[in-house]
Formats: sequence, structure tokens, C-alpha cells
Amino acid sequence: MIYAIVFILSLLFAFGAEQFQTGKKIFFCFFAFCSVLTLSILNGIRDYSIGTDIGVYGKKMFVDASQSHSFTEYMRQCKRIGMTEYGYAILNYIVGFFTSNPHVFFFVLGLLVNGIFFGCCVKLCNTASLTFTWATYLLIFYPTTLNLLRQSVALSIIFIAILEMLEKRLLESLIWIVIAYSFHHSAIIGLWPLVFVYLFNKIKKESKKNTIIIVFIAISALIPTVILKLNSFGLLDDKYSQYVSRGDGSGSMTNAVLVRLPFIILSLFYLVQDRKKNNDENKILWTLVLAESALLPLQLISPSLFRIALYLGIFKIPGYASLIKHCRFSKSLLYSVYAAYLLFYFMYMTVIGGSNQIYPFVIANDLF
Repeated sequence: MIYAIVFILSLLFAFGAEQFQTGKKIFFCFFAFCSVLTLSILNGIRDYSIGTDIGVYGKKMFVDASQSHSFTEYMRQCKRIGMTEYGYAILNYIVGFFTSNPHVFFFVLGLLVNGIFFGCCVKLCNTASLTFTWATYLLIFYPTTLNLLRQSVALSIIFIAILEMLEKRLLESLIWIVIAYSFHHSAIIGLWPLVFVYLFNKIKKESKKNTIIIVFIAISALIPTVILKLNSFGLLDDKYSQYVSRGDGSGSMTNAVLVRLPFIILSLFYLVQDRKKNNDENKILWTLVLAESALLPLQLISPSLFRIALYLGIFKIPGYASLIKHCRFSKSLLYSVYAAYLLFYFMYMTVIGGSNQIYPFVIANDLF
């Protein structure tokens, strides 16, 4: 029930912000902040059983930061336990300097991650409706951010990096990649979509752009096989080799494929239909939607390994909404169907399927 209340409130505030996007900025900022704040409160009040990372290292790392006598001592301690993502460690230390309450840290972390994603959705408002883009984030991607901590920050920053690359700002994009890497080393995967967007922007002829799209999706589809080969030759770092070995290859992709199928079909259809048109932003988003689907075999190797696909999966947030906006049917009917789809996705994957281990939501009893 708490998810429904918070999601509805956050969505209503996002709708309010959308009404003032081209009007009074003070009202836009007010509604945008309220939308992010409402959602981030949920991050802060959760019990430590919500999400896997919070129990593995999330609470302990912050408690250690808040009790540390000096910054250098804390960084040495992080190094001893193998925590080399110093961006995340520094964030813990900064918040821990002001409070010893882990729930305050998780609230601040929520403000950071949700705020970045909201800002990215705003930047793509010409591509897709802000309200429906935010609804996509709430019902499809937000549950993942509750399950992840370090990587959720890295994912949000990679989103910024790719948006910078859409505007042909290579240096800024690379700087954001480095910052994301400081929060989670898997963010290096963000270079893959960055290279695609860079090459796509450099090419002028539509026929060559279409070739780049096909090559990018094809190579993405080969990544699971390449990872298995590298592991078989002992070329993966021990940490990542454990991720590969954590699954037995007996899983199923059926559910993951079925929930993506409508948008796989739409992406293919519109990429083919618009192959001669100059609609770069949409084409990039739809290509990333397809490339993420091509990485689904990673689930058969290991659920943990599939986390690297999230660096493409974040673009489902604007990608799905842009596909709906691009359809030439009745918009009221389409958005009604899309809203029903998002509700189905959340119920089927998070509530019934137990994805991300965040349902049922438990409010912490040690908030104060």
C-alpha cells in the first residue's frame, strides 16, 4: 500500500512540474523537488531487510563512517576491506560527519539518485512526456535502486554521461564516466553505449547510421558469449569470475522477454520505418532498448552478472515513453494502455515475482 501512496504522490508532483516546464520556473522547481522528496522519503524509512546491498555492506559501511575519527583512518579501513569505490565511501563519510543515523544516509542517497534521474527525464522532455517517463522510472526502475546502493548512483551518473554525449560533449561525458566509476567499478560498461552514441553522432549519412545501429546491437548480443569465453580462459578478475560462476545456466528468460516484447517489437518497427529520417535522439534510445534486450542471456549465466545490462536498461525509462509518444494511434488510448502495462510490470515482476527483494515494504522501527 505504501508504494501506491508514494508513487501516486510523486507522480502527481511530476505532472505538476510538467505543467510549468515552459512557465514559471519557481513552480516547476517546487513540484520537481516535491516529486523527488516524496520518493526519497521511502528510501530513508525502509527497514534494513529491503534490498540486498543494504544488508551486505550498506548499513555497516555508514556506521563505520560515522564512527571514524578521521578521514584518512576511514579510507584506510575501506581499503582493508576491499572497498575501492572511493566516491561512495566519501559520500558515506560526508553524511556520517553530520549524523550517525543510517536512515538519513539512505534518504540522502535517494535524493541524489532520484534527483539525477528526474533531471535526466526533464532533459528528455521533448522526446517523451515527463509524467509518463517518471511513471516508467517509478514502476520499472526505482525498485532496482532500492536493491542496489553503490551501483544505483553509478547508473544515474552514466545516464548523465550519455545525455552529455547526445549533445556531443565528449570531455564532459568522459568525466562523468570517471565519477560513476568511483561509485561502482562496473560503470566502465558505460563506455560501450558512449562509444555507440559518439560514432552515431559523427556519421552524417543515414545509411551508415543504420549500419552502426545493427553492429551495436549485434555486438551487444555477443557479450554474454564473450564473457563466458574469457572466464573459461581464466582472463576475468576473481571478483567477476565469481559472478559468472554464481549461476548454473539453468534459469529462464521467458518472463524477462515477455515483459519487454511489446517494446522490442515497437523499437524494431520504428527503427525500420524511420531508417531514412533524421530523428537521432529517438533512434539512439530505441537502439539502447534493443541492445539491453540482447543482453538478456546474461541472466542465464548469473543474476548478479545481469547487473551490467542495467547500464543499457536505464534507457528504457525514456525509451519506452518515447515509443508510445511516437505511435500514431489515439494518444489517450495509448497512454491508458501504457499505464496499465506499467502497473502490470510492477505487480508481476516486483510483487508476484519478488524481483529486487523489496516487497512487502517494511518501515524501520529505528528511524529516530
